[in-house]
Amino acid sequence: MKKLLLIFILIPAALSAQKKNVFKTNLCGLAINNYNLIYERSLSKKLSVSFGFRNMPKANLPYLKEIQKQFDQKEVDLNIFKLGNTAATTEFRLYLGKRRMKGFYFAPYARYADFNLTFPIEYPDSTNSKGIPPIQMEGKITSYSVGMMMGVQFNLSKRMVFDLWILGGHYGKSNGTLTATNISPELSPEDQVSFQNSLNDLKNLGPFSFEGKVTSSTSAQLKSTGPWLGLRTLGLAIGYRF
Repeated sequence: MKKLLLIFILIPAALSAQKKNVFKTNLCGLAINNYNLIYERSLSKKLSVSFGFRNMPKANLPYLKEIQKQFDQKEVDLNIFKLGNTAATTEFRLYLGKRRMKGFYFAPYARYADFNLTFPIEYPDSTNSKGIPPIQMEGKITSYSVGMMMGVQFNLSKRMVFDLWILGGHYGKSNGTLTATNISPELSPEDQVSFQNSLNDLKNLGPFSFEGKVTSSTSAQLKSTGPWLGLRTLGLAIGYRF
């Protein structure tokens, strides 16, 4: 009876000592108002699975000056461009170290993401009058992708964990629609042709592949379809292990 009682006492202590769970957040994401939470669960000494969720409220672009230096589409006003983002990621990790959830790892993952956009395009005013605000295309683009990441995780203390994401990338497909339904003032026939040319220039913009169409003197549409490519660059995540 004493041996049985001892076993019941030791089992919870042994499970606690294994510390198979970690909650983490990526500090780099927080710097740009990208709020995220990751839960990782050990499956064995070499394998784990994690589930992550992030949300970035719709706002002006971060690092705007740096993006403007690389952006050559004069029709798009990046100063009032707005972007919001939500993503959910499932990830499996293969650790190369000898201890549970510690050391260098490779991580295949799958991700769903949506992007809420306000996309301002210069008004094609054939009369050359000034002061007309850009035409704002608004909508959502969703993507589904799979990828691979590598990194290293180690303990800062008995409970605290540091996870360094070195580099990763994913590939998949995307689709979505942006619309403008109340263009003012109305587009003249000449302006409709000019605006259509502006939409055509956006066909291969960044990760998005757009097909645009002026549908009337007061409306236009941008459809995004095709492949999706993304990177997971340097990330610094800190977590609590239990």
